[in-house]
Amino acid sequence: MYHQTFYPTIVISDVYLGTEHSKTTEIADFLRTVNCDTLILNGDIIDGWELQKSGRGKWKKEHTDLF
Repeated sequence: MYHQTFYPTIVISDVYLGTEHSKTTEIADFLRTVNCDTLILNGDIIDGWELQKSGRGKWKKEHTDLF
């Protein structure tokens, strides 16, 4: 069980799901430790350009699990 810190608003941006370098594990770990009234996903959460170039090959199960 994690201790959850409360923040009124959390903004997460530029995650780039669909690339090998996205910090999926780190973001999931962070979200387990916080609680908020509003979560804003801003900017490039999914890297559409990379997915268009490489197809679905770089989309990993943990990218889906993050949602």
